Amino acid sequence: MAYYGGVLTAAGRAEEGLGVIRRAMRLDPYHPDYWWGSLASSLFHTRRYEEALDANAKVGRCRNHWHLARDAACLSQLGRLDEARAVAAEVLRLKPGFCISTELPKFKREEDADHLREALRKAGLPE
Repeated sequence: MAYYGGVLTAAGRAEEGLGVIRRAMRLDPYHPDYWWGSLASSLFHTRRYEEALDANAKVGRCRNHWHLARDAACLSQLGRLDEARAVAAEVLRLKPGFCISTELPKFKREEDADHLREALRKAGLPE
């Protein structure tokens, strides 16, 4: 069910995906930590950046460079550019070859990809 919510988000139906992921989390309160990343993605695409940061912080041990990149994107959208750039620098420290063009997830709607791409650029991550 949580995976389906992620698919809905990638298909341009982030609000619906958000509801599905939240329902999955309620049904399985002992869900894996990485579901928080899916929730954070849906929250980002519904432009709930503060909530996305909070969800992303709960990812736990499976947190990787991509979770940090999402944090940088959220921070840039909130206008917290100094913080966004500091997080982007950490992304590049963890994965020196990180570039938006190869790391950006696939989305059905180009405007969803553009939304994330622009936020990552604004944070200072390389194209």
